[in-house]
Amino acid sequence: MLWGKKKEITIVDVENYVGEIADRSTSMANRTLAQIKALFNHGVNRHMIQANPAHGIEMFPENKKPKYIPPREDLLKVL
Repeated sequence: MLWGKKKEITIVDVENYVGEIADRSTSMANRTLAQIKALFNHGVNRHMIQANPAHGIEMFPENKKPKYIPPREDLLKVL
């Protein structure tokens, strides 16, 4: 388990983990960061933990490719 034996999870732990994922895919890192933030926010709201260690970590910039929309001629060829 990644943080299972730690007594305290810090912002550095979260940044390192998400940073490793971002080396492969920034969109996957952003999804993971959003899930981690939601998880810790749930713990804060339920008074299980004092603070969210992921609070303040910004999302990674993403370069989204535009979706391919085939021209009408290509559609007619297929049909």
